[in-house]
Amino acid sequence: MNSLKLLGLSRPVYNAVVARSLASHPLADLLGRLNHVAIATPDLKKAAQFYKNLGAKVSEAVAQPEHGVYTVFVELPNSKLELLHPHGDKSPIQVEFDNELITQMFHLDRC
Repeated sequence: MNSLKLLGLSRPVYNAVVARSLASHPLADLLGRLNHVAIATPDLKKAAQFYKNLGAKVSEAVAQPEHGVYTVFVELPNSKLELLHPHGDKSPIQVEFDNELITQMFHLDRC
């Protein structure tokens, strides 16, 4: 059964209760505002185009050989996505792709 129906709450009321509960949590100040979410992708051009097609502002790819990645930033209304793509065979992301260790989300950063 739907938990909203079980509780007898509408979606807006439920959302307000949850938001208030999170805001009053003693550790809430540690969270801060989310800066960006990094997502590793095997096809940087295709991923960037996907977000452009949705109307997002998408940066050009930037090589960061010291980190072994190319990065593209996607600006969202309240945060950003960082698309990561391997830069060279020794890239830590390429190693994870090769070993099938990677999930889509790579890391979260806060402000």
